[in-house]
Amino acid sequence: MRLSGAITILALATIFTLHAKQIDSIKAFQQVDPYQVTSTAARQWDSSLSFGPWHTTNPSKNPVSGFGLALLGLPSDPQLSAYKLTVTDGQQWQYLECVDRSQLTTMARWPARSNRGQKPAMACGIKGIADLTFYLNPEWDNQFVGYSQLSDRSIKIRSLHILAETAYPTLAPAGYLLTDEQGAIAQVEVLENGRVWLRPGLTAQTQLELAARIAALLIFHPQG
Repeated sequence: MRLSGAITILALATIFTLHAKQIDSIKAFQQVDPYQVTSTAARQWDSSLSFGPWHTTNPSKNPVSGFGLALLGLPSDPQLSAYKLTVTDGQQWQYLECVDRSQLTTMARWPARSNRGQKPAMACGIKGIADLTFYLNPEWDNQFVGYSQLSDRSIKIRSLHILAETAYPTLAPAGYLLTDEQGAIAQVEVLENGRVWLRPGLTAQTQLELAARIAALLIFHPQG
């Protein structure tokens, strides 16, 4: 009995530990199989990552001033660094140029016509199917909220801080929830390598556009 009891306790503890490292998935995605993320180095802009049929190519953290900064309304400034990467499903491509906290600390202010004048934690200009932008803004208690346009809809983003089988929120985001007018459209877990859920029935074009935003969220580090 003692051995059996010890094994049961160990098994329960193992299950709890595994669950504690997972995001508390919202109801809309509890019956949806997630894509596992593989990455050469998690949370690094110069690393490559993939999930499902999408992968990044040509990541670069060298100083650049190109299309993304122009879409964000930023001046071409050789002192301002940005990150570049490409997201593709092997047939179409989305090109991202992003800035995050590590670059934004050197900026005195953010252009009034971009992101309503609010300095973001991360901002990306995206070319491909359409030329669009993506912003993630800091909020209270280490939370983040953001928004972006897709070619056919607007989406909102908020950080998630609750893990499965735990009662207290995490300080840093454990993931992000993306919503459109119909509700949850994607969920991203950034624990360890990460996982990605997508709403079933989305077109290939919408999925690729979401994959570009999701790749940026998987790379973004709250501490910059």
